[in-house]
Amino acid sequence: MTENDLQKFKKIIIPLDGSKKSERALKYGVSLAIAYKAEIVIASLAPKGKKSEGPIRARLEEISPELVKQLKNMPVSILMETYHEIMLSTIRNRDITARSFMKEGDTSKKSVLNMLLELIKDEKADLVILASHRRSGLQKLTEGSLTEDLIKNSSVPVLVVAK
Repeated sequence: MTENDLQKFKKIIIPLDGSKKSERALKYGVSLAIAYKAEIVIASLAPKGKKSEGPIRARLEEISPELVKQLKNMPVSILMETYHEIMLSTIRNRDITARSFMKEGDTSKKSVLNMLLELIKDEKADLVILASHRRSGLQKLTEGSLTEDLIKNSSVPVLVVAK
């Protein structure tokens, strides 16, 4: 095998949902982006029209406590944009090219999967890195696994961060 035979990553998609688990995937993405001089595209699907309750607000309050009062009545889409900006500034501080992709809509597993598959194609991505939320038992039976479905349907490699 020669140097020319090795995979070169130019564009890496990293789905973020506001959880610390998804941010662990970002750490791997940053490491690979530095090594390959690749661009990172962070991606999220925000529930349409919902208010600012839930995990994204809690995570933003954790990251930036000074925003707590300002976040009270913001729609989730604005919270997600704010979260993306924080993540992008962290990535860009390491001299990595990074962009954000956010879409509002249905946040069912099927919609998230379709959004990611479309994004992979549109961006001509080379790799997707995502965190596994390790669902098991009844929850996995009823909801299925986004990670498994992405691995089965993706046209590019998928790196799963498990812990």
